[in-house]
Amino acid sequence: MTDRLVSLAAGCILDVDPATAVDVAAAAGYGGVGIWFDPKTFTPAVATAVRKRLDATGIVAVDMEPVLLAPSGDPGDALVDAAGEIGARFILLGNRTQEHAAAVDRTAELCRRAAPYGVTIAVEFLPPFKVNDLTSALAFAAEVGEPNCGVLIDTLHLDRSGSTLDQLRAAPTSMFPYLQLADATATMTLEWADEALNGRLLPGEGALPLVDVLRLVPDVPVSIELRSRALMTGYPDPVERGKVILAATQRVLAAAR
Repeated sequence: MTDRLVSLAAGCILDVDPATAVDVAAAAGYGGVGIWFDPKTFTPAVATAVRKRLDATGIVAVDMEPVLLAPSGDPGDALVDAAGEIGARFILLGNRTQEHAAAVDRTAELCRRAAPYGVTIAVEFLPPFKVNDLTSALAFAAEVGEPNCGVLIDTLHLDRSGSTLDQLRAAPTSMFPYLQLADATATMTLEWADEALNGRLLPGEGALPLVDVLRLVPDVPVSIELRSRALMTGYPDPVERGKVILAATQRVLAAAR
């Protein structure tokens, strides 16, 4: 297993703007960063500022998020173009409520738009969404049928969706372009959304099989998706927060080698 590109996910530092997120990731010791896309505020000027900070620091924009498909529409076109502008590798997409055939068609359309930029669309499965587990995500990506469509494994969602390591082991690793890593308790102690948005644990602090997942999906970038009310409160300085997250992550990565 080679050394991984480790990225600080946007969800860890939503208290800073996208350009500052790059500086935070660099100061905390990461090689990559995730960029949050708010369609109301992510202007061309913001994209230019992010690109300047990426070029200055050498940090990789691992992903941008989110595209959430719904009958009322989505910001996918603008997000894809912004990802191309800053040089992001992946775009996170989830099907919140859109009817299946329409969601497949829309995802394929976004993949085709992203292809000239070299961007991969990563389908994330979440228990309350239409695409809600590993099996359905793999089937969805296969139906999309575009070479730059993959599936994102988030270790929390993998567990809470009832998906298994055996299912992950049976799938082609080429379908998984990168991972999102976080830990959690063995059983849910919070309502689903509250846990996902506020209750994640540092890698190694919980009971999820992080080492197994890392070994089953080797040699791809790892984004540390650690939304945590406790971390936000305990480490109000985003750089210090990032360092704490990275130290815990490095211990788990070392165990997986």
